[in-house]
Amino acid sequence: MSAPSWEDVRDLLTHTGEGHVSVSLPTHRGGRETEQDPVRLKNQLREAEEELVRLGFRAPDAAAILEPGHRLLDDSAFWRERSDGLALFLAPAWSRIFRTPVGLEESVATGTRFRIRPLLPVLWPDLRFSILALSRHAARLLSATRFTVRELHVPDMPGGVAGLPGIVEAERQLQSHVASRRGESRAGGSVAYHGHGLARDADDDRLLEYFRAVDGSISAALRADGGPLVLAAVEHFVPLYREVTALPWVVDEAVAGSPEELPDEELHRRAWDLVAPLADRETEARLARYHERVAKGDAVHGLTTTLRSALAARVDTLFLAVDGAVWGRYEDESGKARVHPERRPGDEDLLDRAAAETLRTGGTIVSLPRERMPGREPVAALLRY
Repeated sequence: MSAPSWEDVRDLLTHTGEGHVSVSLPTHRGGRETEQDPVRLKNQLREAEEELVRLGFRAPDAAAILEPGHRLLDDSAFWRERSDGLALFLAPAWSRIFRTPVGLEESVATGTRFRIRPLLPVLWPDLRFSILALSRHAARLLSATRFTVRELHVPDMPGGVAGLPGIVEAERQLQSHVASRRGESRAGGSVAYHGHGLARDADDDRLLEYFRAVDGSISAALRADGGPLVLAAVEHFVPLYREVTALPWVVDEAVAGSPEELPDEELHRRAWDLVAPLADRETEARLARYHERVAKGDAVHGLTTTLRSALAARVDTLFLAVDGAVWGRYEDESGKARVHPERRPGDEDLLDRAAAETLRTGGTIVSLPRERMPGREPVAALLRY
């Protein structure tokens, strides 16, 4: 059970039909509040069951839909693994459960599709990037996003400096060359004077050869995985690698220190600190494009206009406030949104509808605090045409 990805959210959108239940709640990593997390979930499941019965489900059928959630209530092993949020998506004979590294709003929704909006702040800001953990003895390539990290298998990755072809012969020649610069001892033996400058230069040459081989090995994997590359290495290795790399997007700063001494989670945390400004820069660029094009009519804000654009597959980027819901119904015939001050039976979160339609048609969703939203509206859009 892990944090959701955009692929997971798109998969949720493929499931439609009666009896779809979406539950989200904040959870706690420690303290006395952890004891209340199962209680909150139990209350939400009770609320979901009541809604299903009001929609016409028989009580046993409603209980069957919610069974995966009820099984969690007494699962002590599940609650020992803490996170900041929990989301359950339950339907007849189908379920998905996610832990999230950010707190979620406490909500229950039932309908003919899942309500995906509580998951969106987990996914933006985000950026797919890679980490090259580079030491003398090994090189590893990690694929990462804001909350995930995994090691990639790279064919033909060199096994350290000593694993390069011909490196043993190079070492022998170096030692022979240095030893020739010797003086005779009184006992008639030889004393080798190891010139530090010579040894350092030769060692750097071997490192450059090694780094060049690493760079060639990872280039194909990076073309497939995409995003900037963060280097994790001791200080001396960083300029040497930059000297030989042919990769177009290596982040200016590096994770300093030996990567062999850091677990992947710590490498990931430090690397994200370096790429986070790049993710925010993408947000700012999209907002700037919105403000440039709003006068031309290629950018809109407000619920009805934005939702109508999303349903017409016109939305390139949807800007969505991270909090709040707008309950009501969208009338396909009139193209108008009927908003209700409080949720009524059969209502849906119209902001969630805009998000779902945007994702279905290949658009991007940018989650923002309300104060950063264009026009301070709960929803706005940059249009394709």
